[in-house]
Amino acid sequence: MIKFFYQNELKKLLEISKKNLRDHLIILLSYRHGLRASEVGKIRLSDINFENKKIYIHRLKNGIPSLHPLPDDEAELLREYIKKYNPEEILFYGKNKKKPISRKTLHSIIKKYSKEVGIPVEKAHFHTLRHSLGVHLIEAGVDTRVVQSILGHKNIQNTVIYTQIADSLREREYLKALSSKHLI
Repeated sequence: MIKFFYQNELKKLLEISKKNLRDHLIILLSYRHGLRASEVGKIRLSDINFENKKIYIHRLKNGIPSLHPLPDDEAELLREYIKKYNPEEILFYGKNKKKPISRKTLHSIIKKYSKEVGIPVEKAHFHTLRHSLGVHLIEAGVDTRVVQSILGHKNIQNTVIYTQIADSLREREYLKALSSKHLI
């Protein structure tokens, strides 16, 4: 079964990570754009178009790259990050500004903040952000083909998995509400 963060867990992660601008921005962008760990290091300054409010998302694993909208809050954080960290070409760099941030560092970031907010260790993986976006979009009623495009899936079957999770989650929450007498 695919692991994902519940909305309240994700909110806690985002809130606690605000103490570190880089980490917060990485978590926010990775969730909102469904980034894999290796895709985070692919983002270049040239991929960000503040004027048109777009960000180009590179995809790996034969995924389909695309332009995504760049919401105002992300753009503001990106400007602040660029001013503070002065990246040269790679947005999120490692110890050397010429090399992208490592997957190991990204996994450490998620593990650290997950532990701080009490998220179970089995969910504390970077890829959980990507899965969370898929599930949350389906839960919000977004069409499966749109979710497929956002996540860059070539094969719709990779996206359909999220509908099954959202259905089982709905059923579990419904039964929980019934058993707790919140419903008649």
